[in-house]
Amino acid sequence: MIRRQGDHPGEATTLGNTVPKFSLAPLGALAAVVLALGACQPASYQAPVGNPGSAENRPPLSDIAWLDSPGEWVGPSTALLSEVVIDPITDDPELTLPTTVTSDDLSGPKEITVSEAERVLALDMSGSLAATVWALGLGDRLVGRDISTTFPGVEGLPVLREVVTLSRQKRSSTCDPISS
Repeated sequence: MIRRQGDHPGEATTLGNTVPKFSLAPLGALAAVVLALGACQPASYQAPVGNPGSAENRPPLSDIAWLDSPGEWVGPSTALLSEVVIDPITDDPELTLPTTVTSDDLSGPKEITVSEAERVLALDMSGSLAATVWALGLGDRLVGRDISTTFPGVEGLPVLREVVTLSRQKRSSTCDPISS
C-alpha cells in the first residue's frame, strides 16, 4: 500500500482512492469461537475397551465412565446397530376385508374403505410402515419399497423414488423404480 506524507493515520491512500483500515481482531475472535464450539461432540462417554460391534453388546449406562469434559474427548462417536431382522408374528395372517379406516389427510379426516390387500406399497421416510407390514406376516404382499426400507428380506423389491398416483389401471406407469 502506498502512503503519502500527511495522510490521516486511520486511512491509507492508494492512487487517489481512500481506503479505511480495519482490524483482523474481531475476525480472529469469531474464528476462535467457531473452533471452540466445533470441538463439542455428541458423544460424552469413553468407549469401552474392546469396542463392541453391535448395540446389544453395549454396557449398561451405570457402567459407563462419564467424562468430566466431553468437549475434549476425541474418538469414534458413531452408533453401531446390529442387523435388523423382523420376524413375522404369524405366517398365515387372516384379513377381515372390507374395512373402513380414517385417514388424516391435509384437508381433514377422510373415511377410506380397504377392500383388498393383495399388493401393498408401504412407503414412508423411515421404513417403519414396510417393517410393520412385514411383522404382521404380510411381507409377501409388498410390491415395492422406499430407500429407507433395508431390513433382510426386501432386497429383491424395487426401490421407488416417486409415486404420483396409484390405481389399478396405471400401476406400471406411476411407479418409477430405481436400481437398489
